[in-house]
Amino acid sequence: MEDLGECVGILEILIGAPAPDATTLAEQADLNAASIAELQRTVRDNQKDMVDQYNDMRKEILALADHVEARLASMEGDVSLLKRVSVGPSSSNEKGGDSKLK
Repeated sequence: MEDLGECVGILEILIGAPAPDATTLAEQADLNAASIAELQRTVRDNQKDMVDQYNDMRKEILALADHVEARLASMEGDVSLLKRVSVGPSSSNEKGGDSKLK
């Protein structure tokens, strides 16, 4: 048993099945490495897409929050104005009293 060919032949006889070809194993290893590299690229691309989507949604949420705050402040101003108007001198006129401006 001086060379690998003899060992492979003996293994074939002992096992009853042909031993895998070394080039086939190397090709499979290359294919597996290529598949792993492709999966890694896909994962990186997907992660980048997810980060971009998150940042876009965050910007939209912050813009919406600013809009809601502005609208709320406007509504509070409207309520304050309504309170001042309803408490003003016109309420004494409705009761029949004299209207006095301060």
